[in-house]
Amino acid sequence: MKRDWVSEDDLLKWMNSQLANSLSYEECTVVRFRSITPLREEDEDGCNWSGATLQCSGCSSEGYKPIADQIVAQAKNKFNLQ
Repeated sequence: MKRDWVSEDDLLKWMNSQLANSLSYEECTVVRFRSITPLREEDEDGCNWSGATLQCSGCSSEGYKPIADQIVAQAKNKFNLQ
């Protein structure tokens, strides 16, 4: 699968944009992806990062985990880190 090469900053911007379009922030003041976990080598699917840290202020991240997991899965299919 062909992936676009992006910086960590650009990947976080894309993921946070997807997150903002998917959530309402009624309970939380901040919900965002904070960092990406790079891999030393590509995984079996050809992706060179394994996940992202989700930060939630004012609430538990458990309520946002399902949509965050979907966004990470989409991003892992689209992007590799430069």
